[in-house]
Amino acid sequence: MPLHHLLFRVISTPAVVLTSGNLSEEPIITDDLQAERDLMPVTGCVVSYNREINNRVDDSVVRVIGGNVSLIRRARGFAPQPVELKTVAEGIFAAGAEQKNSLCIGKGSQAFMSQYIGDIKNVATFDFYRETFRLFSSLFRFTPSSVVCDMHPDYLSGKFAEELAEAGRLPLMKVQHHHAHAVSVMAEHGLAGKVIAVIMDGTGYGTDGNIWGSEFMTATARDFERYTHFDYFMMPGGDVAVDEPWRMALSCIYSYFGNGYDFSSEKLFRTIDGKKLAVVREMLVHGINAPLTCGAGRIFDAVSALLMLCTRASFDSEAPMRLESAISITTDDYYPFTIGDTVCLRDTFQEIIRDTHRSDIPQIAAKFHNTMAQIIVAVCIKIRKETGLKEVVLSGGVFQNRYLLEKSLYLLSMNKFTVYTNHLVPANDGGISLGQLLTAAERRGVCV
Repeated sequence: MPLHHLLFRVISTPAVVLTSGNLSEEPIITDDLQAERDLMPVTGCVVSYNREINNRVDDSVVRVIGGNVSLIRRARGFAPQPVELKTVAEGIFAAGAEQKNSLCIGKGSQAFMSQYIGDIKNVATFDFYRETFRLFSSLFRFTPSSVVCDMHPDYLSGKFAEELAEAGRLPLMKVQHHHAHAVSVMAEHGLAGKVIAVIMDGTGYGTDGNIWGSEFMTATARDFERYTHFDYFMMPGGDVAVDEPWRMALSCIYSYFGNGYDFSSEKLFRTIDGKKLAVVREMLVHGINAPLTCGAGRIFDAVSALLMLCTRASFDSEAPMRLESAISITTDDYYPFTIGDTVCLRDTFQEIIRDTHRSDIPQIAAKFHNTMAQIIVAVCIKIRKETGLKEVVLSGGVFQNRYLLEKSLYLLSMNKFTVYTNHLVPANDGGISLGQLLTAAERRGVCV
Protein backbone atom coordinates (compact mmCIF):
# COMPACT_ATOMS: atom_id res chain seq x y z
CA MET A 1 0.00 0.00 0.00
CA PRO A 2 1.15 3.58 -0.52
CA LEU A 3 1.15 4.02 3.27
CA HIS A 4 3.89 1.42 3.58
CA HIS A 5 6.10 3.29 1.11
CA LEU A 6 5.59 6.49 3.10
CA LEU A 7 6.51 4.72 6.34
CA PHE A 8 9.80 3.49 4.93
CA ARG A 9 10.74 7.05 3.93
CA VAL A 10 10.75 8.18 7.53
CA ILE A 11 11.78 5.11 9.57
CA SER A 12 15.22 3.52 9.72
CA THR A 13 14.19 -0.07 10.52
CA PRO A 14 14.71 -2.55 7.63
CA ALA A 15 11.37 -4.29 8.20
CA VAL A 16 7.86 -3.66 9.47
CA VAL A 17 5.78 -6.51 10.90
CA LEU A 18 2.10 -6.16 9.97
CA THR A 19 -0.94 -7.92 11.35
CA SER A 20 -4.66 -7.56 10.73
CA GLY A 21 -6.61 -4.81 12.48
CA ASN A 22 -8.69 -7.02 14.73
CA LEU A 23 -8.81 -8.58 18.17
CA SER A 24 -7.97 -12.28 18.40
CA GLU A 25 -10.67 -14.57 16.94
CA GLU A 26 -12.67 -11.60 15.60
CA PRO A 27 -12.98 -10.24 12.04
CA ILE A 28 -11.08 -7.21 10.75
CA ILE A 29 -12.52 -3.94 12.01
CA THR A 30 -13.82 -1.67 9.24
CA ASP A 31 -15.18 1.28 11.27
CA ASP A 32 -12.84 4.01 12.55
CA LEU A 33 -14.72 4.59 15.80
CA GLN A 34 -14.83 0.90 16.58
CA ALA A 35 -11.12 0.61 15.78
CA GLU A 36 -10.31 3.42 18.18
CA ARG A 37 -12.48 1.91 20.91
CA ASP A 38 -11.32 -1.71 20.56
CA LEU A 39 -7.71 -1.40 19.41
CA MET A 40 -6.37 1.53 21.41
CA PRO A 41 -6.17 -0.52 24.64
CA VAL A 42 -3.79 -2.98 22.93
CA THR A 43 -1.84 -0.73 20.53
CA GLY A 44 -0.06 2.59 20.49
CA CYS A 45 -2.11 4.39 17.87
CA VAL A 46 -4.63 3.91 15.07
CA VAL A 47 -3.93 5.25 11.57
CA SER A 48 -6.96 6.06 9.45
CA TYR A 49 -7.77 7.70 6.13
CA ASN A 50 -10.84 8.50 4.06
CA ARG A 51 -11.06 5.29 2.00
CA GLU A 52 -13.83 3.15 3.45
CA ILE A 53 -13.53 -0.63 3.69
CA ASN A 54 -16.47 -2.23 1.92
CA ASN A 55 -15.20 -5.82 2.02
CA ARG A 56 -12.82 -6.92 4.76
CA VAL A 57 -10.25 -9.45 3.58
CA ASP A 58 -7.48 -11.05 5.61
CA ASP A 59 -4.00 -11.65 4.24
CA SER A 60 -3.64 -15.02 2.56
CA VAL A 61 -1.35 -17.65 4.06
CA VAL A 62 0.43 -20.20 1.85
CA ARG A 63 3.00 -22.93 2.30
CA VAL A 64 5.15 -24.56 -0.36
CA ILE A 65 4.76 -28.35 -0.13
CA GLY A 66 6.22 -30.76 -2.65
CA GLY A 67 7.26 -27.83 -4.84
CA ASN A 68 3.67 -26.55 -5.10
CA VAL A 69 1.86 -23.73 -3.35
CA SER A 70 -0.66 -25.01 -0.82
CA LEU A 71 -3.11 -22.50 0.57
CA ILE A 72 -3.60 -22.39 4.32
CA ARG A 73 -5.85 -19.33 4.24
CA ARG A 74 -7.44 -18.27 0.95
CA ALA A 75 -8.14 -14.55 1.06
CA ARG A 76 -6.40 -11.46 -0.37
CA GLY A 77 -5.06 -12.07 -3.88
CA PHE A 78 -6.93 -15.37 -4.35
CA ALA A 79 -10.60 -14.77 -3.52
CA PRO A 80 -12.98 -14.56 -5.26
CA GLN A 81 -11.14 -16.04 -8.24
CA PRO A 82 -13.50 -18.78 -9.50
CA VAL A 83 -12.85 -22.49 -9.70
CA GLU A 84 -13.95 -23.86 -13.08
CA LEU A 85 -16.24 -26.88 -12.81
CA LYS A 86 -17.35 -29.49 -15.32
CA THR A 87 -20.85 -29.37 -13.87
CA VAL A 88 -23.42 -26.57 -13.84
CA ALA A 89 -23.73 -25.18 -10.32
CA GLU A 90 -25.98 -22.21 -11.07
CA GLY A 91 -27.95 -20.99 -8.07
CA ILE A 92 -26.38 -23.29 -5.48
CA PHE A 93 -25.32 -21.75 -2.16
CA ALA A 94 -22.83 -23.80 -0.13
CA ALA A 95 -22.66 -22.76 3.52
CA GLY A 96 -19.24 -24.22 4.37
CA ALA A 97 -18.02 -25.48 7.74
CA GLU A 98 -17.86 -24.00 11.24
CA GLN A 99 -14.14 -23.29 11.62
CA LYS A 100 -11.94 -21.58 9.02
CA ASN A 101 -15.19 -20.97 7.20
CA SER A 102 -15.68 -19.82 3.64
CA LEU A 103 -18.95 -19.86 1.72
CA CYS A 104 -19.38 -20.59 -1.97
CA ILE A 105 -21.90 -19.71 -4.68
CA GLY A 106 -22.45 -21.25 -8.10
CA LYS A 107 -22.69 -19.15 -11.27
CA GLY A 108 -22.98 -21.21 -14.43
CA SER A 109 -20.18 -23.77 -14.24
CA GLN A 110 -18.03 -21.59 -11.96
CA ALA A 111 -17.66 -21.77 -8.20
CA PHE A 112 -17.01 -18.45 -6.43
CA MET A 113 -15.62 -18.96 -2.94
CA SER A 114 -15.57 -16.15 -0.43
CA GLN A 115 -12.45 -15.06 1.36
CA TYR A 116 -11.51 -16.71 4.65
CA ILE A 117 -14.16 -15.81 7.21
CA GLY A 118 -13.03 -17.70 10.31
CA ASP A 119 -14.65 -19.48 13.21
CA ILE A 120 -18.30 -18.49 13.02
CA LYS A 121 -19.07 -19.67 16.56
CA ASN A 122 -17.83 -16.19 17.42
CA VAL A 123 -20.76 -13.71 17.26
CA ALA A 124 -18.85 -11.01 15.41
CA THR A 125 -17.54 -13.53 12.88
CA PHE A 126 -21.01 -14.95 12.30
CA ASP A 127 -22.20 -11.41 11.58
CA PHE A 128 -19.32 -11.15 9.08
CA TYR A 129 -20.46 -14.44 7.52
CA ARG A 130 -23.98 -13.11 6.94
CA GLU A 131 -22.56 -9.83 5.67
CA THR A 132 -20.40 -11.75 3.17
CA PHE A 133 -23.40 -13.69 1.90
CA ARG A 134 -25.28 -10.43 1.27
CA LEU A 135 -22.23 -8.89 -0.43
CA PHE A 136 -21.69 -11.88 -2.74
CA SER A 137 -25.38 -11.99 -3.58
CA SER A 138 -25.18 -8.33 -4.62
CA LEU A 139 -21.80 -8.44 -6.42
CA PHE A 140 -22.61 -11.54 -8.45
CA ARG A 141 -26.36 -10.90 -8.80
CA PHE A 142 -26.87 -14.22 -7.13
CA THR A 143 -30.24 -15.58 -6.06
CA PRO A 144 -30.08 -19.04 -4.49
CA SER A 145 -32.23 -21.80 -5.95
CA SER A 146 -30.87 -24.55 -3.68
CA VAL A 147 -28.81 -24.73 -0.50
CA VAL A 148 -26.21 -27.21 0.76
CA CYS A 149 -24.50 -27.48 4.16
CA ASP A 150 -22.57 -29.81 6.47
CA MET A 151 -24.33 -32.74 8.18
CA HIS A 152 -23.36 -31.51 11.66
CA PRO A 153 -26.61 -30.69 13.50
CA ASP A 154 -25.15 -27.78 15.50
CA TYR A 155 -23.04 -25.88 12.96
CA LEU A 156 -24.16 -22.24 12.70
CA SER A 157 -23.46 -22.43 8.97
CA GLY A 158 -26.00 -25.26 8.86
CA LYS A 159 -28.52 -23.24 10.87
CA PHE A 160 -28.06 -20.34 8.45
CA ALA A 161 -28.57 -22.69 5.49
CA GLU A 162 -31.72 -24.14 7.03
CA GLU A 163 -33.17 -20.68 7.67
CA LEU A 164 -32.31 -19.56 4.14
CA ALA A 165 -33.89 -22.67 2.63
CA GLU A 166 -37.00 -22.37 4.77
CA ALA A 167 -37.46 -18.66 4.05
CA GLY A 168 -37.15 -19.17 0.29
CA ARG A 169 -38.78 -22.60 0.20
CA LEU A 170 -35.61 -23.95 -1.37
CA PRO A 171 -34.34 -27.54 -1.42
CA LEU A 172 -31.73 -28.21 1.28
CA MET A 173 -29.03 -30.85 0.95
CA LYS A 174 -26.53 -32.01 3.59
CA VAL A 175 -23.08 -33.38 2.73
CA GLN A 176 -20.83 -35.37 5.03
CA HIS A 177 -17.81 -33.32 6.11
CA HIS A 178 -15.03 -35.58 4.85
CA HIS A 179 -16.79 -36.37 1.61
CA ALA A 180 -16.83 -32.60 0.98
CA HIS A 181 -13.07 -32.51 1.63
CA ALA A 182 -12.51 -35.22 -0.98
CA VAL A 183 -14.77 -33.55 -3.54
CA SER A 184 -12.95 -30.22 -3.08
CA VAL A 185 -9.88 -31.90 -4.59
CA MET A 186 -11.97 -33.46 -7.37
CA ALA A 187 -13.43 -30.03 -8.16
CA GLU A 188 -9.98 -28.45 -8.42
CA HIS A 189 -8.63 -31.09 -10.76
CA GLY A 190 -11.78 -31.80 -12.76
CA LEU A 191 -11.82 -35.45 -11.69
CA ALA A 192 -14.77 -37.59 -12.73
CA GLY A 193 -15.65 -41.11 -11.70
CA LYS A 194 -14.55 -42.91 -8.53
CA VAL A 195 -11.32 -42.30 -6.60
CA ILE A 196 -9.63 -43.43 -3.42
CA ALA A 197 -9.99 -40.61 -0.88
CA VAL A 198 -7.77 -40.24 2.18
CA ILE A 199 -9.01 -37.49 4.48
CA MET A 200 -7.05 -36.63 7.61
CA ASP A 201 -8.27 -33.88 9.92
CA GLY A 202 -9.35 -33.23 13.48
CA THR A 203 -13.12 -33.06 13.53
CA GLY A 204 -16.06 -33.88 11.29
CA TYR A 205 -19.53 -35.23 12.03
CA GLY A 206 -19.89 -38.81 10.82
CA THR A 207 -22.91 -40.74 9.61
CA ASP A 208 -22.68 -42.90 12.76
CA GLY A 209 -22.95 -39.86 15.03
CA ASN A 210 -19.29 -40.03 16.08
CA ILE A 211 -16.44 -37.63 15.32
CA TRP A 212 -14.60 -38.72 12.18
CA GLY A 213 -11.22 -37.57 10.90
CA SER A 214 -9.09 -40.46 9.58
CA GLU A 215 -11.17 -41.50 6.60
CA PHE A 216 -10.21 -43.95 3.89
CA MET A 217 -13.01 -43.87 1.32
CA THR A 218 -13.94 -44.69 -2.22
CA ALA A 219 -15.74 -41.64 -3.52
CA THR A 220 -17.40 -39.94 -6.44
CA ALA A 221 -18.58 -36.35 -6.42
CA ARG A 222 -22.07 -37.65 -5.68
CA ASP A 223 -21.41 -40.09 -2.84
CA PHE A 224 -18.85 -42.12 -0.90
CA GLU A 225 -18.30 -45.41 0.86
CA ARG A 226 -16.24 -45.50 4.04
CA TYR A 227 -13.58 -48.20 3.76
CA THR A 228 -11.74 -47.96 7.08
CA HIS A 229 -10.44 -45.50 9.69
CA PHE A 230 -8.31 -45.33 12.84
CA ASP A 231 -9.69 -46.86 16.02
CA TYR A 232 -12.12 -44.72 17.96
CA PHE A 233 -10.86 -43.05 21.13
CA MET A 234 -12.74 -41.11 23.77
CA MET A 235 -12.29 -37.34 24.00
CA PRO A 236 -12.53 -36.72 27.76
CA GLY A 237 -14.13 -33.32 28.23
CA GLY A 238 -15.12 -33.02 24.58
CA ASP A 239 -13.59 -29.93 22.97
CA VAL A 240 -11.48 -29.32 26.10
CA ALA A 241 -9.35 -32.26 24.94
CA VAL A 242 -8.33 -30.19 21.91
CA ASP A 243 -6.99 -27.44 24.17
CA GLU A 244 -5.35 -29.93 26.54
CA PRO A 245 -3.65 -32.59 24.36
CA TRP A 246 -2.50 -34.54 27.43
CA ARG A 247 -6.11 -35.75 27.71
CA MET A 248 -5.84 -37.46 24.32
CA ALA A 249 -2.54 -39.06 25.33
CA LEU A 250 -4.28 -40.41 28.43
CA SER A 251 -7.24 -41.58 26.37
CA CYS A 252 -5.12 -43.44 23.80
CA ILE A 253 -3.11 -45.24 26.48
CA TYR A 254 -6.28 -46.05 28.43
CA SER A 255 -7.95 -47.39 25.28
CA TYR A 256 -5.10 -49.76 24.40
CA PHE A 257 -3.66 -50.68 27.80
CA GLY A 258 -6.51 -50.20 30.26
CA ASN A 259 -7.00 -48.31 33.51
CA GLY A 260 -4.50 -50.57 35.25
CA TYR A 261 -1.65 -49.01 33.29
CA ASP A 262 0.97 -47.30 35.48
CA PHE A 263 0.37 -43.76 34.21
CA SER A 264 2.84 -42.37 36.75
CA SER A 265 5.62 -44.13 34.82
CA GLU A 266 5.22 -41.52 32.09
CA LYS A 267 6.75 -38.10 32.64
CA LEU A 268 3.75 -36.40 31.03
CA PHE A 269 1.26 -37.55 33.64
CA ARG A 270 3.57 -36.62 36.52
CA THR A 271 3.24 -33.00 35.38
CA ILE A 272 -0.59 -33.04 35.56
CA ASP A 273 -2.43 -32.09 38.74
CA GLY A 274 -3.34 -35.33 40.52
CA LYS A 275 -6.96 -34.44 41.19
CA LYS A 276 -7.50 -33.34 37.59
CA LEU A 277 -5.88 -36.51 36.28
CA ALA A 278 -8.13 -38.62 38.50
CA VAL A 279 -11.26 -36.83 37.25
CA VAL A 280 -10.31 -37.36 33.61
CA ARG A 281 -9.58 -41.03 34.28
CA GLU A 282 -13.06 -41.37 35.77
CA MET A 283 -14.49 -39.80 32.61
CA LEU A 284 -12.78 -42.53 30.60
CA VAL A 285 -13.79 -45.36 32.92
CA HIS A 286 -17.46 -44.37 32.92
CA GLY A 287 -17.64 -42.81 29.44
CA ILE A 288 -18.92 -39.51 30.87
CA ASN A 289 -18.61 -36.42 28.65
CA ALA A 290 -16.25 -38.35 26.40
CA PRO A 291 -17.48 -38.48 22.78
CA LEU A 292 -15.80 -40.92 20.42
CA THR A 293 -13.35 -39.68 17.81
CA CYS A 294 -11.08 -41.26 15.22
CA GLY A 295 -9.67 -37.89 14.14
CA ALA A 296 -6.05 -38.05 12.98
CA GLY A 297 -5.49 -34.61 14.49
CA ARG A 298 -6.22 -36.01 17.95
CA ILE A 299 -3.60 -38.75 17.42
CA PHE A 300 -1.01 -36.09 16.58
CA ASP A 301 -2.13 -34.24 19.73
CA ALA A 302 -1.60 -37.36 21.84
CA VAL A 303 1.91 -38.05 20.52
CA SER A 304 2.92 -34.40 20.86
CA ALA A 305 1.81 -34.46 24.49
CA LEU A 306 3.60 -37.75 25.22
CA LEU A 307 6.82 -36.16 23.95
CA MET A 308 6.16 -33.14 26.22
CA LEU A 309 6.15 -30.87 23.17
CA CYS A 310 2.67 -29.49 23.85
CA THR A 311 0.55 -30.55 26.80
CA ARG A 312 -1.72 -27.49 26.65
CA ALA A 313 -2.37 -25.68 23.36
CA SER A 314 -2.40 -21.89 23.29
CA PHE A 315 -3.46 -21.66 19.62
CA ASP A 316 -5.11 -23.82 16.97
CA SER A 317 -3.12 -26.93 15.98
CA GLU A 318 -0.16 -26.01 18.20
CA ALA A 319 0.49 -29.63 19.25
CA PRO A 320 0.77 -31.08 15.70
CA MET A 321 2.81 -28.08 14.57
CA ARG A 322 5.32 -28.58 17.38
CA LEU A 323 5.47 -32.29 16.60
CA GLU A 324 6.29 -31.62 12.94
CA SER A 325 8.83 -28.95 13.88
CA ALA A 326 10.62 -31.43 16.14
CA ILE A 327 11.77 -33.47 13.12
CA SER A 328 15.42 -32.65 12.49
CA ILE A 329 16.75 -35.98 11.22
CA THR A 330 16.34 -38.07 8.08
CA THR A 331 15.06 -41.61 8.55
CA ASP A 332 12.70 -44.06 6.86
CA ASP A 333 12.04 -45.99 10.06
CA TYR A 334 8.44 -46.31 11.24
CA TYR A 335 6.42 -47.98 13.98
CA PRO A 336 4.34 -51.15 13.62
CA PHE A 337 0.58 -50.96 13.07
CA THR A 338 -2.25 -53.34 12.22
CA ILE A 339 -4.88 -53.00 9.50
CA GLY A 340 -8.04 -54.99 10.18
CA ASP A 341 -11.60 -53.75 10.32
CA THR A 342 -9.97 -50.53 11.54
CA VAL A 343 -6.40 -49.22 11.64
CA CYS A 344 -5.11 -50.23 15.07
CA LEU A 345 -2.32 -48.13 16.59
CA ARG A 346 -1.78 -50.22 19.72
CA ASP A 347 1.69 -51.37 18.64
CA THR A 348 2.48 -47.84 17.48
CA PHE A 349 1.78 -46.35 20.89
CA GLN A 350 3.54 -49.19 22.69
CA GLU A 351 6.74 -48.52 20.76
CA ILE A 352 6.44 -44.74 21.08
CA ILE A 353 6.11 -45.09 24.85
CA ARG A 354 9.20 -47.33 24.93
CA ASP A 355 11.10 -44.86 22.77
CA THR A 356 10.29 -41.95 25.11
CA HIS A 357 12.56 -43.69 27.64
CA ARG A 358 15.42 -44.45 25.25
CA SER A 359 15.30 -42.31 22.09
CA ASP A 360 15.45 -38.61 21.33
CA ILE A 361 12.40 -36.57 20.35
CA PRO A 362 13.41 -35.84 16.71
CA GLN A 363 13.77 -39.58 16.08
CA ILE A 364 10.34 -40.39 17.56
CA ALA A 365 8.65 -37.51 15.75
CA ALA A 366 10.08 -38.61 12.39
CA LYS A 367 9.18 -42.27 12.93
CA PHE A 368 5.61 -41.34 13.90
CA HIS A 369 5.13 -39.23 10.76
CA ASN A 370 6.61 -42.05 8.67
CA THR A 371 4.13 -44.44 10.29
CA MET A 372 1.19 -42.27 9.25
CA ALA A 373 2.48 -42.17 5.68
CA GLN A 374 3.05 -45.94 5.63
CA ILE A 375 -0.51 -46.50 6.88
CA ILE A 376 -1.87 -44.32 4.08
CA VAL A 377 0.02 -46.27 1.44
CA ALA A 378 -0.82 -49.67 2.92
CA VAL A 379 -4.56 -48.96 3.01
CA CYS A 380 -4.52 -47.48 -0.51
CA ILE A 381 -2.80 -50.62 -1.80
CA LYS A 382 -5.44 -52.75 -0.10
CA ILE A 383 -8.26 -50.70 -1.65
CA ARG A 384 -6.62 -50.91 -5.10
CA LYS A 385 -6.42 -54.69 -4.87
CA GLU A 386 -10.16 -54.85 -4.17
CA THR A 387 -11.40 -52.13 -6.51
CA GLY A 388 -8.76 -51.51 -9.17
CA LEU A 389 -8.77 -47.78 -8.38
CA LYS A 390 -5.45 -46.00 -8.90
CA GLU A 391 -6.28 -42.31 -8.40
CA VAL A 392 -5.92 -41.00 -4.83
CA VAL A 393 -7.06 -37.65 -3.44
CA LEU A 394 -5.57 -36.34 -0.19
CA SER A 395 -7.30 -33.63 1.84
CA GLY A 396 -8.04 -32.46 5.37
CA GLY A 397 -6.18 -30.09 7.67
CA VAL A 398 -3.61 -32.70 8.75
CA PHE A 399 -2.21 -32.62 5.21
CA GLN A 400 -1.05 -29.06 5.83
CA ASN A 401 1.80 -30.89 7.54
CA ARG A 402 4.56 -30.63 4.95
CA TYR A 403 6.56 -33.62 6.14
CA LEU A 404 3.53 -35.92 6.15
CA LEU A 405 2.22 -34.77 2.77
CA GLU A 406 5.57 -34.95 1.02
CA LYS A 407 6.30 -38.39 2.47
CA SER A 408 2.83 -39.63 1.49
CA LEU A 409 3.12 -38.23 -2.04
CA TYR A 410 6.50 -39.88 -2.49
CA LEU A 411 5.42 -43.30 -1.20
CA LEU A 412 2.15 -43.28 -3.16
CA SER A 413 3.89 -42.31 -6.39
CA MET A 414 6.53 -45.02 -5.82
CA ASN A 415 3.65 -47.48 -5.59
CA LYS A 416 2.21 -46.33 -8.95
CA PHE A 417 -0.70 -44.23 -7.69
CA THR A 418 -1.74 -40.96 -9.31
CA VAL A 419 -2.17 -38.50 -6.46
CA TYR A 420 -4.10 -35.21 -6.26
CA THR A 421 -4.12 -32.67 -3.45
CA ASN A 422 -5.58 -29.23 -2.77
CA HIS A 423 -3.81 -26.21 -4.25
CA LEU A 424 -6.48 -23.69 -5.35
CA VAL A 425 -8.32 -23.97 -2.04
CA PRO A 426 -7.16 -24.96 1.46
CA ALA A 427 -6.99 -28.61 2.49
CA ASN A 428 -8.45 -27.50 5.82
CA ASP A 429 -12.11 -26.60 6.40
CA GLY A 430 -11.65 -23.47 4.28
CA GLY A 431 -12.13 -25.70 1.22
CA ILE A 432 -15.24 -27.51 2.45
CA SER A 433 -17.74 -25.20 0.71
CA LEU A 434 -16.28 -25.99 -2.72
CA GLY A 435 -16.77 -29.70 -2.15
CA GLN A 436 -20.31 -29.11 -0.90
CA LEU A 437 -21.14 -27.10 -4.00
CA LEU A 438 -19.93 -29.71 -6.49
CA THR A 439 -21.65 -32.56 -4.62
CA ALA A 440 -24.92 -30.62 -4.65
CA ALA A 441 -24.52 -29.89 -8.36
CA GLU A 442 -23.81 -33.54 -9.20
CA ARG A 443 -26.71 -34.79 -7.12
CA ARG A 444 -28.96 -32.27 -8.80
CA GLY A 445 -27.92 -33.96 -12.03
CA VAL A 446 -27.36 -30.89 -14.22
CA CYS A 447 -24.30 -31.44 -16.41
CA VAL A 448 -22.67 -29.44 -19.20
